[in-house]
Amino acid sequence: MCPPLKYYNCIRAEDKNARLRWHMVMLAERKTKAEAARWFDTTWKTVHKWHGRWKRGESLQDRSRAPHSCPHKTDQRTERKVVEMRQKTGYGPHRLRDMLERTADISISQWTVRNILDRHDLTEDRRRRQDCYPAHWAWETGEPLGHIQADLKDVRDEETLGTELTTHLDRAGLPRYQWTFQDSQSRMRLLAYSHRKTISCGMSFLTLCVDWLRSWSVDMAETIQIQTDWGEEFGGGSRRKLERLNRKYFHHRGARLCRYPKGRKRYNGRVERSHRSDDEELYMPLLRQAGSPEDLLDYAFQWQAFYNLQRPHYGEDMGGKTPIQKLRSMGVEAPDEIALMPPIILDRIISHDTVPGTYDVVAKYTQRMSYVHWGPGWCQAKERDPVLEATLSKQQRRATVNAVKRRGHSTICTCPATLHPGGPLESSTPSKPPHA
Repeated sequence: MCPPLKYYNCIRAEDKNARLRWHMVMLAERKTKAEAARWFDTTWKTVHKWHGRWKRGESLQDRSRAPHSCPHKTDQRTERKVVEMRQKTGYGPHRLRDMLERTADISISQWTVRNILDRHDLTEDRRRRQDCYPAHWAWETGEPLGHIQADLKDVRDEETLGTELTTHLDRAGLPRYQWTFQDSQSRMRLLAYSHRKTISCGMSFLTLCVDWLRSWSVDMAETIQIQTDWGEEFGGGSRRKLERLNRKYFHHRGARLCRYPKGRKRYNGRVERSHRSDDEELYMPLLRQAGSPEDLLDYAFQWQAFYNLQRPHYGEDMGGKTPIQKLRSMGVEAPDEIALMPPIILDRIISHDTVPGTYDVVAKYTQRMSYVHWGPGWCQAKERDPVLEATLSKQQRRATVNAVKRRGHSTICTCPATLHPGGPLESSTPSKPPHA
């Protein structure tokens, strides 16, 4: 007669191990241990072990096999510090390790941090990101500052920020849209804001950023490739319109506006991921404190400086470097000020009465600016410019001037697009690429 139960198969298949062992022990009590072993298809030794525990009044559950002592286990103080920082910041193992070393003088490996998070159930199961050929190649090849990912972020995201913050944004009159210009390799970013989502703002922002980078005369790509989505704010999906925008705004600047393939949003994955950092480290903690657009510009400038100059990044091929450190490791001898373009509100530029039309925005804006000698905390210009004074707050002007003065320069131009380490540029719209 074949036994109706196989003990080891049942143990592996079911969670109620104690109940199964209780039935085995009861059979051994009524009959013999050998009979119980034959009936459950196991050994006499197994039946004897569980029968003995039952007799002594012990549990029939499996005992823990963990060692009684572990001399190399992380001490409780360090473990509590890791858990506290994780709950406060939401950082991963790499960033937590660096933060512990900087703030608490605790040196542990990232794998120890990961194990601590696992023990306290503070990790998340993430789906593996699908590869999107050939976007990965587009990010990691080419010359420094040669591949740019540009995107528009709607700050008024109620699902992410909640009703309280979005309501405050509306009532305080804060700009709704954030424009982001990010180098794909170094992750260095430049920001601007607007109340409207228009092509005027889009072209003004992109040309402003290109002029800013070119004005520093550093070793960079001959042609800057600016990759965007298919939104109308960047020219839409018309090839003829895209070519017209390239001829009018970008070719003479040594740049080219292009699109990633439709349905392949991951091609702009790095700038999209940076928007999550904006929500978590800028808007969620500080948006409620911004009572005016000028306050938001100040916070955005400080966030941009921290992001580019101090914040370590752990993406592919970054290894905990900041964007400016990564840029220099690629052979670009760039000063810190290249990452400190002050964020502005684009609507204030394109709506000014000195701007006759949409397609001459950047040229007229640049020509309108006069040379400025910075005084103690305020600009003294030959002709005071209402566009500049309405765009840059006092704190931003001071921060930018101090950054430039630390490099040994005392005279700059008021327009961020023409800020040059050796002084103001002669012309704002060259007839040929600046690198030629």
